Amino acid sequence: MILAGTVSREEILKRLRDLAFGKCNDAVKLAFYGKDDLNKIGKLDLRCLAGVHTTSGGIEIKLVDRAKLIELLLAATEEKHDPRDAAGGLIAAIDTAADRLGTVNPHELP
Repeated sequence: MILAGTVSREEILKRLRDLAFGKCNDAVKLAFYGKDDLNKIGKLDLRCLAGVHTTSGGIEIKLVDRAKLIELLLAATEEKHDPRDAAGGLIAAIDTAADRLGTVNPHELP
């Protein structure tokens, strides 16, 4: 068991990416396994499996909601833009350009 306090933000994002974009082949294989295949189940990668239910027709598997995972990833990784940052960037660019040009007497301009 991994405690939330011991996992970095980057590791959590990596695991979300793995779930959102990883393969679910083994979860599908599980639906076709029979009683003779029980020893194989421990070797399956079932991270994307959200639930398993037996029905009269067989096994029903539910996978993780990839759309929700992608929404979480986008929300966690989107850059927050502050309009004041843009204005500050413009002012800094103007100041840098002015420093490169040096001091100019407006009366000397053509």
